[in-house]
Amino acid sequence: MLFLSAKSTRKEFHPDMILEILPKLMITHVQNLIKEFTHISILALRRLVNFIRLFHLCIELFPEVRAKLDAKIEEFLAHPQKRVKDYCSSLGDFLSFVTVSSKFKFGDILDAYLSEQMDRQAFWILQEIPELDHQDPKYKNKVVVLEEHRSEACFKTGLIGFHITLFYQYLNKIIIEQNYSNDPAKLIE
Repeated sequence: MLFLSAKSTRKEFHPDMILEILPKLMITHVQNLIKEFTHISILALRRLVNFIRLFHLCIELFPEVRAKLDAKIEEFLAHPQKRVKDYCSSLGDFLSFVTVSSKFKFGDILDAYLSEQMDRQAFWILQEIPELDHQDPKYKNKVVVLEEHRSEACFKTGLIGFHITLFYQYLNKIIIEQNYSNDPAKLIE
């Protein structure tokens, strides 16, 4: 029996925890790099590669995790109604799934991912500037918001998300797929 901790607060380990914890470690690290909360260095990139290696190792040790991971990706691609926040709470976690998937490549998910990312950004823009919601009766036919404020809010809302997408695009296309696509175990070595 495996436990996460040897202390009295220990919880029995379950393979589903891999899909809860490791993607969050990866996306948090990437966000910290992009927001420059973590110094961008070789050490920081190695840490990310170690998270990926650990994810691959856990998938090897618990093969049922691979099946669940691929099923989540497949569901995201096949059913647009399953892309919403209720079913896929973190698009960053989803990018981490694709990074370690042996069945799907980054290009396979790009259109569906960008569509959902844009929908979520529109939501956050409307939270920032509710006057842009022309469907809401409170704001219908009201004075238009200053163009400068709208442009700035739209730009800031999308910036981090697009940087994360570009980072994962580069990570998957240039590093993972070109160097390890035939044998992901090489990444673990």
